[in-house]
Amino acid sequence: MTAELTLQVLCDNQARPDLLAEHGWSCWLDDGQTPLLFDAGSGAGLLSNAQALGVDLTLARRIVLSHGHWDHSGGLATLPEALLCRVQGHPDCLRPRVSRHAGKPVRQIGMPAKLARRLGPLGQWQSVPLRFSASMGSSGPIPRRHAIEDAGGPFFWYEAGQQADPIPDDQALWLATPAGLVVVLGCGHAGLVNTVQHLLALTGLPRLAGVIGGLHLLHASEARLAFTCRWLRHWAPDFLYLGHCTGESVIPQLAAAVPTTELRITQAGQSYRLALCPLP
Repeated sequence: MTAELTLQVLCDNQARPDLLAEHGWSCWLDDGQTPLLFDAGSGAGLLSNAQALGVDLTLARRIVLSHGHWDHSGGLATLPEALLCRVQGHPDCLRPRVSRHAGKPVRQIGMPAKLARRLGPLGQWQSVPLRFSASMGSSGPIPRRHAIEDAGGPFFWYEAGQQADPIPDDQALWLATPAGLVVVLGCGHAGLVNTVQHLLALTGLPRLAGVIGGLHLLHASEARLAFTCRWLRHWAPDFLYLGHCTGESVIPQLAAAVPTTELRITQAGQSYRLALCPLP
């Protein structure tokens, strides 16, 4: 009998009318045995949206961070220590970091400092892929084979902004389904192509079936968008459920590249059911 997983979007830039929207991302994945929370949003809507959707966050076996930016980690500050002990991520999730846009003040974009101090001794910080079940796991650090896929913005370590931040903590989740690999992203700072190629090699799955999450393409160059579209045409996934930092302006170009692929814009409150299968 094929197992099933339900993925519910808890936090996103858009939301159902009865839920809170925020600049952030969080989703709940439940296969009936190893439920997990992937990212925690910025903190505005995690608890209220989870309650409205009937999601009991205390059941999470683990909480996985895609990376340490505030809009993916801030919601952790609303959780009790019993849950914070289940947080897993790359050690660099805890580091302070900034963005420096021309003509604008330096902006702190890392995990809130108070939260980082509280979470550091409680969480589990590893820079390796993890296996959560026969059908689900994390990517660990993603090799940056294609330089055209930069981190997606003017990101730096510390306020002085002298050392570029390539966001080495960026990771994704993989799901093994009868149709192939499903990738669940936070922001995809490592790049969609880098991420998918890494996960196809890691899992041995034969094809990309779908992508859920953010692609951070809002400020992508035309060359990078064309590169992404070429690979999407090559993979021909069944679906793309995209939101958060993808960039609404790039959606038409992505849709045109894969006209037979189901493409939806995600929002808090949406739920997707996926069949699972164990890795071969």
